Amino acid sequence: MNRAEAEKLSEAFMTDLVADRVDDALGLMAAPFSDAARRAKSQETMQKVLQYCGRPLEFALRHDEVGRFSAGLLKSLPMREFYYAGKTTDNPKGACYYVVRVVQQPDGMKVVNFGPLKVVPGKEPVWEKKEIGSQ
Repeated sequence: MNRAEAEKLSEAFMTDLVADRVDDALGLMAAPFSDAARRAKSQETMQKVLQYCGRPLEFALRHDEVGRFSAGLLKSLPMREFYYAGKTTDNPKGACYYVVRVVQQPDGMKVVNFGPLKVVPGKEPVWEKKEIGSQ
């Protein structure tokens, strides 16, 4: 899986969310989120997800990981996860992270999962503490 291509897609997804273009962000996702027939339900779901931490107003890549995404009982796809920090409509920078999961599918790379992660003060991710300490 090409890391640069996956990161470009992930950043395009986050850029759409920052610009409040939820429909465009959904278009970068794998089915069923990107399906026109299910778009209204997908938009409703995304708005609920964004209520947890607020809509991102900015983003900065803080960490990425490789893994596998289970796409059914017998199918596992290579995956890259990108973790972003930034200020949101409801929280200051550092209070929430957003994770974007990208997989390679036959029709190209797609976002398969997105979600906010709230930080408990003093319980920042290990990789964040390491990166901050090494700067």
